[in-house]
Amino acid sequence: MKWIVVAGAAAFVVMMGRPAGAIEPSDFTLLTSENLYRVCSAPQSDPLFGEARQACYGFVYGAGLFYYEVIKAGKAKTVVCPGGKIDREAVRVAFVDWARNNPERMNDSPIDGLLRSAAAQWPCPEQPTR
Repeated sequence: MKWIVVAGAAAFVVMMGRPAGAIEPSDFTLLTSENLYRVCSAPQSDPLFGEARQACYGFVYGAGLFYYEVIKAGKAKTVVCPGGKIDREAVRVAFVDWARNNPERMNDSPIDGLLRSAAAQWPCPEQPTR
């Protein structure tokens, strides 16, 4: 009898699937801006919320370090000018807001999406042309 109850509960879970909008393990590959968006926008009710938030923060932190080093080495143009320190939560929120408003960019790489969102949130002043 116990076996039937367990089997029935397992079948119910499989039939119901994951909740709509729930994070899929494949989102953790972070191959696209959509993956990053899904990970960074996970609701606290998602079973993978803790893992998702840490993956998001880790990506934001790593991308920030990479961006800083590339700018410091003079290998890229500065496109993000926050005017002070910003924390990873501010970057996460800016990215999530940007992603919601730019669904056509969800196939971009996650680093592109993250930099586009940061540049939109903290643009640099226009430089005079020479």
